[in-house]
Amino acid sequence: MKRRTPLDIENYIKQLNESGRYKDPIAVQVLPLNKFYTAEDYHQEYVKNHPDEPYVKNVCTKEVKEFQKKFPQLIKADHFLE
Repeated sequence: MKRRTPLDIENYIKQLNESGRYKDPIAVQVLPLNKFYTAEDYHQEYVKNHPDEPYVKNVCTKEVKEFQKKFPQLIKADHFLE
């Protein structure tokens, strides 16, 4: 996956705002990521490893599938939900 620069992100936000897709302009501040903390092991692949959890069944699965459908290029091939 290509690493995005702040300029790439600002340009994308500008495109979205000009597209008329959203009623109001996107209001966000783009800052560099200075620190990243990897989640504990039990959080990794949570949706895949906990399919019977109520939150996963009722919320996550639907949202993940919608995201996969909209942005398949952002999902690793072996990470798609069935």
